[in-house]
Amino acid sequence: MKFASTNIIELVLDKRYSIKMYCFNNTIKAYSKDLQSLKEWSGLVLGLPINMFIWMTKRSAWASSRFSLNPTTLEVKYLEGLKGGGACVLRKKNATISSILSNDQSILNELRENQKKALELAENISQSMKEMTIEHSEVLSLEKINPHKCAGPYVVAMKLLENFDATECWTQPEYFEVRAAVASIARKFLLVYFIKNQNVVSMTELDKKDKISKFDKVIKIINRNEKLLPELCTLVEVEIIKKLIYEAHDTQKWWQKILKESKEVLTVVVGLRNLDPVPALMKVVDYFDRTSNKLRGGFHKYAFQFEIFEKENAESTNLQEQTQCLIEKELEKINQLGWEEAHILLDFFENCMKKEKISEAFVLNVLKTHLPNIKQNKAWQIKEKVVNILRSLRGHWNSDIFQTANKLHEAIKLDEKDSRVEIILGLSPKILDKPRESLVGIFQQKEDFITNKEYSTDLIVGREEIIQEIHKRLQNNNICEITGMGGMGKTSVALKYADDFKKCYQIIWVIKSDSITLDLVSLATQLGICKDNDTLENFKIFLKSQKIVKSVLLIFDNLEEKTQLNDYYVTSENIKYLITSRSTDWEERIELGPLSYTKSEDYLRLRLVEHDENEESIKALAQRWNGFALGLRQSVASIKKNKFSIQEYLELIQDLTEEEATAKTLESVVSKINEETLELLSYFQPQDIPEDSIKTILVEKFGVKEWGRIRSQLIGCYIVNINSKRKWSIHQIIMEFIRSKNKGSMKDSLIHYYYKNFKVDRKMHIEKIKLEQIKELLPHVKNFVKEKKLDSIKEIYICYNLIHAILELEFDFEEAKQILEKMVDKANKISGDENKEDISSIFEYIGEIFIYLANYERSEEFYLKCLNIREQILQPLHPDLASIYNNMGALYSNKEDYTKSEEFYLKCLNINEQILQPLHPDLASIYNNMGNLYSDKADYTKSEEFYLKCLNIQEQILQPLHPDLASIYNDMGVLCRKKADYTKSEEFYLKCLNIQEQILQPLHPDLASIYNNMANLYGDKLDHAKWKKFYFKFLEIQQGFHVRSIQI
Repeated sequence: MKFASTNIIELVLDKRYSIKMYCFNNTIKAYSKDLQSLKEWSGLVLGLPINMFIWMTKRSAWASSRFSLNPTTLEVKYLEGLKGGGACVLRKKNATISSILSNDQSILNELRENQKKALELAENISQSMKEMTIEHSEVLSLEKINPHKCAGPYVVAMKLLENFDATECWTQPEYFEVRAAVASIARKFLLVYFIKNQNVVSMTELDKKDKISKFDKVIKIINRNEKLLPELCTLVEVEIIKKLIYEAHDTQKWWQKILKESKEVLTVVVGLRNLDPVPALMKVVDYFDRTSNKLRGGFHKYAFQFEIFEKENAESTNLQEQTQCLIEKELEKINQLGWEEAHILLDFFENCMKKEKISEAFVLNVLKTHLPNIKQNKAWQIKEKVVNILRSLRGHWNSDIFQTANKLHEAIKLDEKDSRVEIILGLSPKILDKPRESLVGIFQQKEDFITNKEYSTDLIVGREEIIQEIHKRLQNNNICEITGMGGMGKTSVALKYADDFKKCYQIIWVIKSDSITLDLVSLATQLGICKDNDTLENFKIFLKSQKIVKSVLLIFDNLEEKTQLNDYYVTSENIKYLITSRSTDWEERIELGPLSYTKSEDYLRLRLVEHDENEESIKALAQRWNGFALGLRQSVASIKKNKFSIQEYLELIQDLTEEEATAKTLESVVSKINEETLELLSYFQPQDIPEDSIKTILVEKFGVKEWGRIRSQLIGCYIVNINSKRKWSIHQIIMEFIRSKNKGSMKDSLIHYYYKNFKVDRKMHIEKIKLEQIKELLPHVKNFVKEKKLDSIKEIYICYNLIHAILELEFDFEEAKQILEKMVDKANKISGDENKEDISSIFEYIGEIFIYLANYERSEEFYLKCLNIREQILQPLHPDLASIYNNMGALYSNKEDYTKSEEFYLKCLNINEQILQPLHPDLASIYNNMGNLYSDKADYTKSEEFYLKCLNIQEQILQPLHPDLASIYNDMGVLCRKKADYTKSEEFYLKCLNIQEQILQPLHPDLASIYNNMANLYGDKLDHAKWKKFYFKFLEIQQGFHVRSIQI
C-alpha cells in the first residue's frame, strides 16, 4: 500500500535542526540538516506506525515532542510511549543536547570557519574558471584546507565543479596544472563526504546525470586535444570522481555495513582527536582485507584508510614509522591493484612526502626500490602518476632525491612509448618549497629571481620551433629580434620563451616601448641603484661596467625603431636582449610569419570544441585567415557571440581583404559589447590596464550587476586578456579599432576618476597601496593628457599631479617640461570671462611646478598672478589666501630673500591661527616653515620656538612612523647641532633615523641625508668610529649602488 507524497512532516528543533519526514514504499524516511554546519543525514525512522505518521501530519506542533535528534550524527528517532511526552523528558533532551554542543563548541566553530573559507574560495575559483581568470593563490589556499575539518565538504566540491566544464577555461593551455589541482581538490572533498560520514544522502539521478555530463564533456575535450593539452592528470582525477558518483549509493550501503560490524572503525572516526589511531587502523585494514571482495570495496578501502590516516594527531609518536610501513606494504602489491586504487596510494605517498610525514630516507628508498618497478605497469594512468611524482621529486630540496629522480625520469623518457605519458615527461619540474624552511630562507629564495613579467601569454600553437630557434640564437649571441606584421603574435612568442626558459635566467624584465623610462628606472632600483634624478644615467653606466654577473633577459616589446635600443644595448655574455618589432631594419631577425594550416586548424578545433563543425568547415576557415593569429582568434569570438556557423561567418567576410575582414569581424564582435565601455578603454594604453580602475568607473555608472556582465563579455570576446594581478591588455590592432569609434562620451567620467584618485604627495611613498595605484595609472594618465586638450580645471589639476609623478618616480625633467608647456599654454589663453577662482588655481599649480624645477623667476610670475586675483575676490581670512601666502614665503626663502619670505609667512600664519583648530596639520606646516626660515637667518631662538610648536602638534596627530615626524626630528637635529648642543642633536637625529629605516627603501636619498647629518655630528664630536660608520653608509647610497649589488 502506497501513500501520497503529500504526507509530509516538517520540523525545526532547537532553532537549528531542520527535519523533513515522508512516507515512501510503506516506510517512513527522514532527512535532517544542521542549519549551522550544513551537515546532513537521511535514513529510516524505526518504530513509527504509518497510521500514526499520517495522523501526525495534521498535528506538527504536537509531533515535535515525539522525535529526538542526535546532534552528532543528526539521526532522527521516534520516541515511543511516555518517552515522547512530559516536560521532564523534554528538559532532559535539551540538557543533553546543550551539554554535547557546549563540549564541542570549539570543534563546531572550527568546522563553520573552515566551511565558510572553503566555500568562499570554491566560489571564487569556480567563477574564475568561467571567466578565464584563475587565481593560482586561491587554488593553493583551498588545497591547504583539510576537508575533514569542514562542515559541508559536499557543498564545497559541488561549488568547485560548477563551472568545471566551461569552454573558456579549457581554451587556456597555461592553466592545465590548475585544472588538475581543482579536480584533485574536488575529489578529496567528495571522498570525505561519501566515505567519512556515517550516513550520507545519495545523489539523485538528476544530480548524477548533470555532473556526469559535465565530466563527459571535459573528457571529450581532453581526448580530442590530447596533442595540444597535457591534461592527463585531470583526466585521471575526473575518471575517479565519475566512479565515486556512480557508486555513491553502493558506498553508502558498504559504509553502513562496516559501522554495524566494526566498532573500531567508529572509534577511529569519532574519537581520533584523543586516540592513537595506529592500532585501530591496523584492525581496520585487516577487516578490509577480509571483506573487500564480498563488498566490492577495494577502491573504497584505499580511499577510506588513507583519508583516515592523513588526519593530524600530534600524540602519535610512531606515526611516521607506521605510515612508512603501511605505504611500503601496499607498494609491494601495487601492480596487482586497479589503477584507481594505485592512483590514490601514490597520491597518498606524494602528500605524505610534501607534508614531511615520511622521512627523506624513506622517499629515497621508494625511489630506488619501488618506483622503477611501478613504471613497468601496463596501465598508463599509473605510469602518468609515477611520472608526476618524479616531476615533484626533480624539484626536491634534497640533492640525493633530486638526482635519483632525475636519473629515473631520464630512463623512463628513453623507454616510454605511450604518447600520453610522453606529454607529461616533457613538462618542466615542479619546484618544492621545504615546509619548515625559515622565513629568511624563503625571502632569500624569492630574491634570487627578479621579474616584472605579470601577464600570461595567450594560446600559443605552432610556434614551438620559433621558440627553440630564439633560445639557440641567444646561446650564440646576446640579442635576438622577432619581427612581423601586427597581429602575428610577436609579444606572445617572446613571453612564451620567457616562460619556457625561465630557469636559464635570474632576472627577466619586460620593457614596453611606451614606458621605457619607467620600466628601466624600476629595474634599476631593483638592482640597487639609488633612485634620484640620475637613476637612468647610472643604470646605463652600470650596464656598461660589466659588473652584472647574474643572467639577465631584457625583453624590449614593440620597438618602433632601432635607435630606441641604442642607449641600453651592451655586448655581454650575461645580458640577453629579446626584441619584438614591426620594423624590418634589424639585421639578424626572426621573421614571424603566419601559422601553418595544420596549426591553425588545431587552434580552431580547440576554441570551437563545443561546436559540432565538420573538418571541411574548419579547414576552410583556417585557409581563409591564412595563419593570421589575430584574425583566427577574433573569428572564434564572432562565431560564438553571434551564434554563427563557420559557413555563415565565411559568408560575412566573403570577398574582403584581410584588413577589411579584420575590421568586419571586430565590428561583429564589439557590436555585442557596451559601447561606452569600449570608449572608456580607448583612453588607456593597450598594456597593463588596471581592472580596479575600469570597475570603479563602470560600477558607478551602470551598477555592479552590469559591470559583471560587461567584464564577462570583454573576456569572452577576446577583447582583453587578464593577468594574475588583474591587469588587462588589449592587442594594438583591436585598440586602434576601438579608438576609431570613440565619440567622447566617457571622457568626463575618466576625468572625474583621475581627479579623485591620481593625487601625488609626500605620503604616497609610505602608503604602499597608494604608491602602487599611482604607478599603475601613470602611463595611462600620460596617454590621456598627451592626446587631449586641456579644457577644464580638473584636467589642469590632473596635469599638475602627472608632472609631480613623473618627477618623483621617473625623474624625467624633459617630459615634465613638455606637459608644463601645455599647462602654460592653457593659462596664457585664459579669458577674463572664466571663473576667477579656477584661474587663480591654475596659476598656483604652475607656480608650484616651476619652484620644484628651481625656476624661481617663472614661479614668481605665476604666483603673483594668482595672488593678484585672490586678493581681489576673496575675503581677508580665506584659506586660499593663506595657501598662496605660504607658497610665496617658500619661494622667497628659496631665493634667499628672507625679508619677503618672513612677510608672507606671517600673513599666512595670521590667517591660519584665526581660522584653524589648535591641532590642525596646516598650522604645523606653517610653524615648520617659520622654523626653517629663522634657522636660515641664524635666529636660532625663534627657530626653536616654531619647531617646538610644530613638533607639539605632529606628535599628537600623526602616527609614530609618519615621514613628517621624521622631517621635524631631522630639522631639530640640525638646529641643535648649529647651537652646538650635540646631545640633543643626537637624540633628534636618532628619532629621525629610527623612522626612516623602517619606512624607506635601503637606498632612499632621504636615508643618505640623515646618514650624512649624523656623520657631520659625530665629526663635530670627534667620535671617529661613529663618523666612519655613518659616512660610509652615506657614501654607499650616494655612489648609486648598494655594496651587495656590485655582484649582481
